Amino acid sequence: MARLRRPLGCVDRTQGTLRFVLAGFVIALVTAAVAGAAPPPLRGRIVFVGTRSADGNGDIYVMNADGSGQTLIRDDPGSDNWPVWSPGGKRIAFVMNSVPTAPPMTSDLYVMNADGSDATQLTTGLRAELPAWSPNGSWIAFGCTGDICAIHPNGTGLHRLTHAPGQDATAPAWSPDGRQIAFAAMGGLYVMSANGSGRHRLLSKSGFATWSPNGKQIAFDSVLTSSGNVLTNNLWVMKANGSGQHRLLIGGAAPVWSPDGKWIAFTSPRGHSHYDHIWVIRPDGSDLTPLTSGQPPSNWGDSSPDWTPTP
Repeated sequence: MARLRRPLGCVDRTQGTLRFVLAGFVIALVTAAVAGAAPPPLRGRIVFVGTRSADGNGDIYVMNADGSGQTLIRDDPGSDNWPVWSPGGKRIAFVMNSVPTAPPMTSDLYVMNADGSDATQLTTGLRAELPAWSPNGSWIAFGCTGDICAIHPNGTGLHRLTHAPGQDATAPAWSPDGRQIAFAAMGGLYVMSANGSGRHRLLSKSGFATWSPNGKQIAFDSVLTSSGNVLTNNLWVMKANGSGQHRLLIGGAAPVWSPDGKWIAFTSPRGHSHYDHIWVIRPDGSDLTPLTSGQPPSNWGDSSPDWTPTP
């Protein structure tokens, strides 16, 4: 019996349609992969310093992590600086610089509620700067007259963790487990135990550092060049042991991780010449996004972000 043959050029429409549908599905998958997933959402709240008033003093603002809802919560006669959330997001530590009629200027450590109310002074005459809460909320480490000090949030237990005159130790940052503190000093970036022992140099670069939420990475900045009175910083990410340094960008400072570890907020004058603003970037250097921006009026500038998961 002769086998029936399909005429030359005849198309099996059933199989052809199936192949077309499958091919279209594969193309859609490839297109989606090439396009990449959308960046993770920006969740939580960010506190920062805004220099937006005519007096040129820094005031404390909060906003949603996507940059919306910017709200002034603290406006003092002096200049407020370096606000940081407590671990639960209910309180904020900050430094107030006085504006005296004659020198010297003072800078003291304060704690207040998250809405800016009930500010309590914790220190006097220590040249306080750059505070950082311990992960359990029981201590606040801060720069104090060239050393690193620690104090309870109620103002008790003040003591020095470093004793290194002339080294200008500052910018402490707790590891997520509370066992170590990274800090900047003359000669580089250092790490020590939370009690001040076991100090060792991690990097010869000196800058502000912050641990990732899982403790595996550290983001930090370092001065790149000096042009007149303008300093340009690099923004870096590395492994917690100091290896694997990766530069994210030129022109970024004071980094802080998002609570989920998927973003890094930082200060930069990008696009505004002499005016700082708050930006975010992914740890791999992608999705650079401004959170505060616009044509700056006199003394406009935003800096020193800190991030909490509290909605």
